[in-house]
Amino acid sequence: MTTVQGQGHERDLLLPERTRLIHIGLPKSGSSTIQEAASALRPQLRKAGVLYPGNEVNHIRAAGWLIGEPVPFTADPGPRPEWWDSVRRQIEDADDKRILFSNERISWADIDAARNVVDSLGQPAHGLLVLRNLGSYAPSAWQQNLKTGNLQGLDEYLRRAFSDPTGAAVGPPFHRRDGLGLVERWVEALGGPENLTVVVLEKEDPDRLLATLEQLLGLPDRMLVNSPVPEDGANRGLSTAEAALVMALNRRVQTEWGVHRHKAIDLVFRGAAMRLLGARTPGPGEEKILAPRWAVEAAAEVGGQLADSVRESGIRVIGDLGELTRVGPSSEADPTELPAMIPSDVALEALSGMFAVATGWNWRHTRRRAEKKSARKQAAKEAAQETRPVEPPAPVPVPTSAPVPAATSAQTPEEVLGAVPARTLVATLARRAAQRARQVVAPR
Repeated sequence: MTTVQGQGHERDLLLPERTRLIHIGLPKSGSSTIQEAASALRPQLRKAGVLYPGNEVNHIRAAGWLIGEPVPFTADPGPRPEWWDSVRRQIEDADDKRILFSNERISWADIDAARNVVDSLGQPAHGLLVLRNLGSYAPSAWQQNLKTGNLQGLDEYLRRAFSDPTGAAVGPPFHRRDGLGLVERWVEALGGPENLTVVVLEKEDPDRLLATLEQLLGLPDRMLVNSPVPEDGANRGLSTAEAALVMALNRRVQTEWGVHRHKAIDLVFRGAAMRLLGARTPGPGEEKILAPRWAVEAAAEVGGQLADSVRESGIRVIGDLGELTRVGPSSEADPTELPAMIPSDVALEALSGMFAVATGWNWRHTRRRAEKKSARKQAAKEAAQETRPVEPPAPVPVPTSAPVPAATSAQTPEEVLGAVPARTLVATLARRAAQRARQVVAPR
């Protein structure tokens, strides 16, 4: 059940006209849901008195300029002032409309950057901070790192994340480099607890986040909740089989074959991983990625401190802060250990995604990808500037000469792939990725 706690709970959630509603994050906490819905409904939002500025799905570039953070793994990481200028001009011309500004990397800001976000957007300003149980948040954050080429295993990631009892190592939003916690920082930047609303995510109320956003912005009931998700809007987590395949590909391509992470990400993340997430639904027998018991218990302790900081601040809370201290389900399974066999459709979709990207298409093979002339030069520049080498784990031994069963005319691609050992499929996928990566950076 949704409960409203803290200062201002007796008032309607509706914000005054012209309010700049700043969606702060957290990452992996419904951000894509907000952004996909808002970007899909831009014209309808305008008619309802709300501006979602810009023409992209989210405000990652504009936010990057405001907080001084580049946009990673892109041909032009910036940040650049023109990214913000185009959004600023729309906001200035918005008259009495309420403004929604959304990018979860805003939560990475220190106090100076947070103040800059608020000052740049103008007044009146209100923040929306979305929290979730850290026992499920941490594995989700690890998966995002995995998809973008990180070689760190889940157990190693979690031990580092919960090494600091204050929670400062859980992720970039929880830093204390300015001496402040996440909640304290944004209460101060926004000018008081009355200018910040916290939403706590719970499985029992999946519509809570969008429904709260509708109330804050004065939108018709279920306008955002019922918004159709665009075809590229899938944001589920990887299954253990999918994660193991992606990790094996990352290790093979980067560690054994020496392909730079910035090159490998195009095929493994934008190809294989995106196709897996967007084109298939895990079977009922596929395990979800869960943290081990010790990590779930550590997360509950850190979550308790986060809940206390929210209560002490007096800010308005939508939901139950007890969710942050809940000890959720756990698993001792290693999601990076490649099984002897993987589901055939996992292999088929990963191959399809890599092939699509390698030949210049998006992962769905429905449209050509825009190619920027400076992409190769920028990739080479980023590789040369990389100063923090990744400590690779021990290479995964993969046989290179395992026989692939011959197909018969009656067999489907799924049946053929189902008979191929997982390690052989990884070797094939990785070889294709390395070949394409070398083509991408080859001089012309």
